[in-house]
Amino acid sequence: MLNLIVNGDYYTGMRSQIANQIAVLIRSGRIEAGDTLPSEAALADAYKITRSVVREAYQILKDKKLIRSNRRRETMVADEPRTHRFKEYMKVQLPGDLKEKIHVVAQHENISPDKFVERELTGKVNELFDNFLKQYKAAIKA
Repeated sequence: MLNLIVNGDYYTGMRSQIANQIAVLIRSGRIEAGDTLPSEAALADAYKITRSVVREAYQILKDKKLIRSNRRRETMVADEPRTHRFKEYMKVQLPGDLKEKIHVVAQHENISPDKFVERELTGKVNELFDNFLKQYKAAIKA
């Protein structure tokens, strides 16, 4: 089961909370392309919410092309969602000296500069996300 934090926050809305957290899990690589997500009924039951909330959250993710449904009515992570998003991030202009450093280190590690940056960003984003979850859980308990 997914480890989500769902509360009745009026401003965020439960469907947005679910969609945002699943999107983060997908983009960070914790849920990979082809992985099956829990059914609407299973997720609704686990978090004591209605199926319509889960259905709406899944629809948000489908609209963003992060998930898809197959013929067996399973919901799964779309093919290569992180790659498409990563390419958007790579359009950011980096200072010339930083590009050079990336190329030198990537060459030393015998991987492409794109793979190097993706690996390092994924590690840092996962670390930041873990810290965020700890703080969020602590705030909810307080």
